[in-house]
Amino acid sequence: MHELSLMNNVIDILHDVAKKNKLKKVTKVKLEIGQMMQVVPHVLVFAYETVTKGTIFEGSKLDIEIIPIKTVCADCKKEFDVDDNIYICPNCGSKNLGLVTGKELLIKSMEGD
Repeated sequence: MHELSLMNNVIDILHDVAKKNKLKKVTKVKLEIGQMMQVVPHVLVFAYETVTKGTIFEGSKLDIEIIPIKTVCADCKKEFDVDDNIYICPNCGSKNLGLVTGKELLIKSMEGD
């Protein structure tokens, strides 16, 4: 369950940001997570609830947006979403691809008082 480790790291970062902004209570956190990170959203929410107990984040809403895997073909330059883990360009059949999105873990926003 790498979701717990991810959330511990995210909360460490968010705690520093909240402290710098003098927040006493956080009500909402929004994350963007690439599909290649292979997180299970409901497990991530459980991990978030677990690591935020007794903190200024306790009871806050976690909003998760999964970012699809997008690649670009190095041969024909076509950009496309990867479906069913098929890493072949649908335009030219090349396997010479570069990753555009899908591995990110971004803290998009945090709301609080």
